[in-house]
Amino acid sequence: MALLYPLTSTMPSSPISTGARLRLGSNLAPSPASPNLNSHQINGSKKKTLQTLRARHHNIIRLLVQGFTHQAIADHLEVSVGMVSRTANSELGKQKILAMQAEADTASIDIVREFAELAPVALEVAEDIMVDNTEKASDRLNAVKVILQGAGHTGNHNRLDINVHHLTDEDIQAAKMLGRERGKVFEIEEGKEVEEAVILSENSDES
Repeated sequence: MALLYPLTSTMPSSPISTGARLRLGSNLAPSPASPNLNSHQINGSKKKTLQTLRARHHNIIRLLVQGFTHQAIADHLEVSVGMVSRTANSELGKQKILAMQAEADTASIDIVREFAELAPVALEVAEDIMVDNTEKASDRLNAVKVILQGAGHTGNHNRLDINVHHLTDEDIQAAKMLGRERGKVFEIEEGKEVEEAVILSENSDES
């Protein structure tokens, strides 16, 4: 005769305890996503990404655009070199750097255009100063230099120095003696004003 177990009877228990099953389940369950949105997993290591540009990031980028090194920026702003590097290499940082460089290029183009527009006016003013006899000699000379430089005449030229002086009797006798020694006799009238032009080269040796 078959034995019938009552429906309320207890089935044979599992050899694994309840606590062990709970611990095993917790180990197998997937871990929740990290709440830190500023980092993601790459090859088992976390790499931080910049999500917002704050004041210190703008200061770092401004100095980067000016050409300062990472170490110099870190020392100046009292931040780590790693922070400067992360800011420079972040996507937001790169976009900001490109935008600031574009603004600088545009400003440079505007300055060059403004100089080009003012150049004819400046040349006209320099020409007026050059031909005006009432202007100081130094101002007229500077105007000449401006015009010559604008025309491309910027090379080195020989210098012409003209010395005007009176010869004394001793000077005349010394000149005669020197002429006789060299086989040349100079006839110089006593007391005559002599205008001597000496061409001196900038590359010549002056004693």
